[in-house]
Amino acid sequence: MWFSKLKRPPRAALYATPKFLNFKTVSGIDMSIDDPKGQNIVLPPDADIAVIGESLTACLNASRSPRRSRDPDLYDYREIEKRYKVWRGDLMARHNYKTQKSMFSVMQLINFEEADNYIRGEKMKLESLHKQGWTRKETDPVLNMHSDLSSNEIGTKILDFLAAHASR
Repeated sequence: MWFSKLKRPPRAALYATPKFLNFKTVSGIDMSIDDPKGQNIVLPPDADIAVIGESLTACLNASRSPRRSRDPDLYDYREIEKRYKVWRGDLMARHNYKTQKSMFSVMQLINFEEADNYIRGEKMKLESLHKQGWTRKETDPVLNMHSDLSSNEIGTKILDFLAAHASR
């Protein structure tokens, strides 16, 4: 069947605050889901530039496109919600955020996708704290870079992009 060959390009997400950079593997065919079998790398914001670049590359390399029948836990809404609550609570505790609002109000999200030898990063905006609604408009900032760049170059581009768009 045609749908058995569906495959999404490798994807990753970067959640960034003044206290941490969290790179996560994103997987799924018809959904973009933080993948518990992928990478979840938490770094200090002043981490080595090469490590930042390597972290994004590791997350993209771990991205996968399993069908629901092959990995039902990945797509299970209850499991997704449980993993999200653990992730959120862990970051809040490790980085001394007292409330969700204090963490998410300073958080930047960049969704990355790799295709045709390019990595595209789309900056997302948090529209609703209660719904965790991240959205983007066509005019929102985008980071484009060649996938053959060195880890240092990728890390530099990510940090420059975060700095240039921190208040937007």
